[in-house]
Amino acid sequence: MVITEIKRVKNGYHLTIDNEVVHLETSVLVDYKLKKNQVLSLKEFREIIEQNDLAKIKRLAVVYVAKARSVHAFKAYLRGLDAKKEYIEQLTKQFKEKGYLNDLSYATDFVHRYEKKYGEKRLKNMLIEKGIHPDVIDKVLKDHTDINLESQVQTACLTVKADNYEKAKIKIMRKMVGLGYELNQTSIYIDKYLDKTKFNEEAVINQYYKIGLKKYQKKYEGYELQTKIKKYLYDQGFSLDTIDKIL
Repeated sequence: MVITEIKRVKNGYHLTIDNEVVHLETSVLVDYKLKKNQVLSLKEFREIIEQNDLAKIKRLAVVYVAKARSVHAFKAYLRGLDAKKEYIEQLTKQFKEKGYLNDLSYATDFVHRYEKKYGEKRLKNMLIEKGIHPDVIDKVLKDHTDINLESQVQTACLTVKADNYEKAKIKIMRKMVGLGYELNQTSIYIDKYLDKTKFNEEAVINQYYKIGLKKYQKKYEGYELQTKIKKYLYDQGFSLDTIDKIL
């Protein structure tokens, strides 16, 4: 097998070997000191191609970790390149030793990046999804406090749209729990910042009363009808005082 031409291209070289064009990584060309008119045995050629596969994967891996990655994400990326298992383990070990991969640093930076937006529970679940080991997660979140919960609840209390106080409270609680915050602490701040006077229940309860009346009047009457409507209005979040007034 004879190298008849070597041409510089993006990310390496094109070598013409026995009228076939082969792409080689620059590092492989340099390591094997390949040159024009050089004769290669079949064994040498196969070895070069094998090393070239590893070199290509390594080049792409270096680009991939230019942005912080978890070990789990790194291995998944290499599997997506159809890298051999031995290559994945080899490169993972090398990159850890060089400091390119560090799950503790990754998890710490991740928490700092998102702690103003999410609560501890959500952060923990997100790190689990990233493949971070539970021991690392526990270490990173050991002294964590939800520093932005109060301000988020305060903003939600000022902007929430609801017909009554209870509906507003439930709406905010669901939002905060969805963001990973503790229910008890969220409730404390809602009680502090959600102003009951901003809700004019009497102005909107009539439409719900009409819905309840239409729903039950064909089947019930008198005291039983009133009881059904009262329960319906209560389930919609209206206070008992407002319900008693409308009834």
